[in-house]
Amino acid sequence: MKYFDILGGDVVIHADALAIPCFNDIWVNHKKDVATRIIKYIVLNNHPKSPYVMSMSTEKRAEKLQERLLNGIDISNEYLVAAEAEYLEFTNTLSLQMLSGIRMGLEDMSASLKARKRSGEMSFRDMNDLLNMASRAEKAIKSIQDLEQKVNAEELGSSRVKGGNKVGYYELPK
Repeated sequence: MKYFDILGGDVVIHADALAIPCFNDIWVNHKKDVATRIIKYIVLNNHPKSPYVMSMSTEKRAEKLQERLLNGIDISNEYLVAAEAEYLEFTNTLSLQMLSGIRMGLEDMSASLKARKRSGEMSFRDMNDLLNMASRAEKAIKSIQDLEQKVNAEELGSSRVKGGNKVGYYELPK
């Protein structure tokens, strides 16, 4: 079942998303503009297809999205915290866990390389480690691409109907 789409950098909220109690609470208890901004924050901060997830570290991503979307909204808002936790539970597949883990490992590896370079003390052992990391990074990137395809396939698998067609906006999957 599809809850959200990211089209042109904007989040499209499907009616199915509002059937989830935490998102419905946000929608009912806030003005529509504020509710939409909170839901966009949750999706752009956690959805695997989000340009923010693909390009930024977790800390920078949350900070940037809070600045852009939640300006003036309390980030400790009970609805936001509950909805984000519940959204993560709904989307927590094994493929997505692997994808997230590998991405975090690559972020750590990149930070480690930058720190060694900044210190200016690259020994022969450090250069050897760098070459080993580079050869492993290629395999990790290939794994990321494969996992992204699996995550997309899982998402599409729940939005297909008999005959392989996609579910229309006003149709219910059987």
